Amino acid sequence: MNTNPVEKLIERICVRIGERYAGYSTISPGVLDDEPCPVIAFHTGPTVPGRLWRAFVTSGRTELREGGVAVASYEDLTKADLVETVSDEDIDEILATTPCSEARAWLADAEPGTRLVSGTMNDDYELEAARILVEELYRLGAKEVTAVRIEQVPRPEGVPLEIADGLIVQLPEDPDQRRAVLLYEAETLEEADNPREDRGQSRLLLWSE
Repeated sequence: MNTNPVEKLIERICVRIGERYAGYSTISPGVLDDEPCPVIAFHTGPTVPGRLWRAFVTSGRTELREGGVAVASYEDLTKADLVETVSDEDIDEILATTPCSEARAWLADAEPGTRLVSGTMNDDYELEAARILVEELYRLGAKEVTAVRIEQVPRPEGVPLEIADGLIVQLPEDPDQRRAVLLYEAETLEEADNPREDRGQSRLLLWSE
């Protein structure tokens, strides 16, 4: 099950250009149509490096470039496609099959530099920033915040780095609180003017790859 919205968007582009997706390397800031936007660099071909492409993703379209030259524009692929949308069944599977922990407790007993939450657009939340993020979600009304897909990364000094690949947020029932949590999520994505639609969903999966 691929729930990574970046890879989903790239795979859709690859189908259109008739290329085999070989992985993406970086997400960096850029500008298109006078709008700040993520620029996703990805490779196609049987192996990496292969051909290198860059997708400039705005709220109105995605422009594909190769070698600095624009080769295609897709108005149906936008920043909205980079927001994680998964079913409750998918979330249940993540909780049942990957290392997870209630986020506040997981962060509370950590030493500086030992745990972080992987954010979106290549922007990670290190320990103190992650604590602030989780506390704000609870303050706004989240019933529970769970760190998911926790992975230990060995380091030469012997103390492994623990990285949570995202957060599952159990939404409150109160409409105003739900709206506040959805808006806060949009703000973390720099999409405050375009928050996720409230479809009555019980949980959100933030940023997980």
